[in-house]
Amino acid sequence: MAFERWHLACDEGGDPVFPRGGGDELKADLVASKHSAAEADAIVAEHARAVAAAWGRAAATASTARATTVARRDGGARHFFCGDATAELPEKVDAKLRELARRAGTKPTDVDACILAMTMRYDALGGSGFQAALPGAAFRALRDRFGVNFECFASPLNAYYERYCSAHADVDAPFGSLGSFYDFSPRRGAFECNPPFAPAPLLRAARRCDALLAAAEARRDALAFAFVAPVWTDQAAWAAVDGSRFKRGAVRVPREDHAWRDARTARARRVPVDTAIFILATSAAEAAHPCDAAALGEVRAALLVP
Repeated sequence: MAFERWHLACDEGGDPVFPRGGGDELKADLVASKHSAAEADAIVAEHARAVAAAWGRAAATASTARATTVARRDGGARHFFCGDATAELPEKVDAKLRELARRAGTKPTDVDACILAMTMRYDALGGSGFQAALPGAAFRALRDRFGVNFECFASPLNAYYERYCSAHADVDAPFGSLGSFYDFSPRRGAFECNPPFAPAPLLRAARRCDALLAAAEARRDALAFAFVAPVWTDQAAWAAVDGSRFKRGAVRVPREDHAWRDARTARARRVPVDTAIFILATSAAEAAHPCDAAALGEVRAALLVP
């Protein structure tokens, strides 16, 4: 999990698998897990050397040659093979990805290889995961009550809306991703913003939303974010969102009452922390979709375990 948080804290750009930076986040994790500061510094330095070496090896072995990807159906799943690389997806997920690829204009002959590359990326970096996803009912409530139709932090595997941003544009773009949220500058509209539940990306996302809202307010545009966050009231990100001048309302759901169905495995997953959804909106967006008690109550009810 320390590795995953390091990866999330790295600066955007560069190699998507072996990014540089994020040393402060990794050191803080190591110190919190009982390493001394000197031990943490040594581990961070060794880790940086390993990342640089891996980046060099990847660059040296990069090839423009394409290998053939084979996809087979077996027992309700689709299996992908390319050399030693393999991946497996439920047929419903496979069908969703193919539809996203069709809408994105990806060549049908490229889809199998694109699915394999994207799936392997998330298998390699996903680990235990850092997001508390919303159930489908919550996405529908946000759409109906606040006009939300875009996700700022999603992936081809878990996106609910057709339009979304994601962390890995190189493997996600064939399925319609518009790339990183931090490179995305919407002027108007309503967006679900569910950053990874780690301090650095939460704070960065909160600041990004605030900057976009301030610019939209100055233009008198209708811009809104439904910002999903863990209830970590002692964290800077919580203070940034809860104290935002654009906050119109919020709902909280206890961890035992919030669950969603994992798109990859179709299994129900529960949230290990209480969850909040903040409605952040400009004056024009608030006028178009008022954040009243009825709207917030509908969103909260949609989050609850049936």
